[in-house]
Amino acid sequence: VFSQEKFEETIRGVQELYADKGRLRTRINPVKTLNAKTDRMDVRYEIVEGPLSYVDHIDVEGNKATKTHVLRREIVIKRGDPFSSSRVRRSVEKIRNLGFIDDVDLDLQPSPTDPDKVDLTFDVTEGKPGMLTAGAAYSSIDGLIGTVSLQHLNLFGRAQRASLQWSFGKRVQDYSISWTTPWVGNSPTSLGFDIYNTRRINPFSTSLSAYVEKRLGGSVRVGPRFK
Repeated sequence: VFSQEKFEETIRGVQELYADKGRLRTRINPVKTLNAKTDRMDVRYEIVEGPLSYVDHIDVEGNKATKTHVLRREIVIKRGDPFSSSRVRRSVEKIRNLGFIDDVDLDLQPSPTDPDKVDLTFDVTEGKPGMLTAGAAYSSIDGLIGTVSLQHLNLFGRAQRASLQWSFGKRVQDYSISWTTPWVGNSPTSLGFDIYNTRRINPFSTSLSAYVEKRLGGSVRVGPRFK
């Protein structure tokens, strides 16, 4: 049974295939004809393959707190590359995955200086990068414990993540600090460190000997990005 929805979906699929290969100006002329002999619909897609389109200028707009180069380095398609819709989608996904970008709109315009080139503009909408949480819990060993956590996903507008956590109570005093940067120089390798300082009081009521336990330490994290 003929379906207009599937008919149009096929056209979009063929256009997407050519766009991924850089042929943005490919024209598809669908022709529907009722076959009198079979009493069925004949469908023919006439395709005029356009020339390759290359990327000229790439701009980033809409960012206020975030440094422009932080967003640009997530764009996998570069100036001079053949246009690829899949690489453009991947660039949009990588920008969104930063964690503090709510939305990314793409504006594609033909280059005013060269008909075989296009200009790309990634228009971003920044979200709230900071988060403050607080809570309380009760333990039969440590008693009532309060917790405060402060997290920032875009420190100094450089996509650096930092967090500070504090747990406190009559027998507990815990502090921890964490910092991570997703890039080291021009390499997409994350580098981070964690520092913690804990203090717990064990009174006679829970042990044969009363004592105060203190721990101070930290860790360093390195994570290369494979894709």
